[in-house]
Amino acid sequence: MDLKEISPFKDFFEPIGELVVAFSILETHLSNTIQMPLGISPENKVLLMEQINSIRRRIDFFEASLNVKLKDPDALTWTKDIAEDLRRANSHLE
Repeated sequence: MDLKEISPFKDFFEPIGELVVAFSILETHLSNTIQMPLGISPENKVLLMEQINSIRRRIDFFEASLNVKLKDPDALTWTKDIAEDLRRANSHLE
């Protein structure tokens, strides 16, 4: 594809790039948040993330793993709220 063919869309390049970077950062934070409370090694995190290969599945895993790990009702409510916020944000990308 020649750049002249897509030049009418050049105004979208920067916002699309920003979205891609922001989404990548969110995905990294979500993966790290799954890894830390479960005590998963970095090597096993890579294997786990290959198995949980969609954002939706990672959000579900995040919520389920913290529901097992946490006992404080406020922390559980907080976890549910975060998971719902992530699902809502992800629904715009599916």
